[in-house]
Amino acid sequence: MKEIQDFIEDKEGLKALVRKTKETDSFYLEKRSIKPKYNPLEKYNFDSWIQYFTDDVKVRYESLHKHLLYGDEKQNFKESIETFKAIGCLFIEIDE
Repeated sequence: MKEIQDFIEDKEGLKALVRKTKETDSFYLEKRSIKPKYNPLEKYNFDSWIQYFTDDVKVRYESLHKHLLYGDEKQNFKESIETFKAIGCLFIEIDE
């Protein structure tokens, strides 16, 4: 979609949205006294948490179509990993 591509190319706007999301997540966790297992204000750093995409996660992800989407099309785990990597590259570009 052109609108999405335009937004991604607007690095300042993307950085502002990511920053606001991080601040909102941090505020939410703090307000409810939830001790996070990660710091939402830190950089995305996909390489530090790709280890959590285990075979069990893959099986659960690939079955989402049955439970959430009510369809017959199996979710593509490899494609989702590639999407996370692409997002990671975008965040590196904007220093997030």
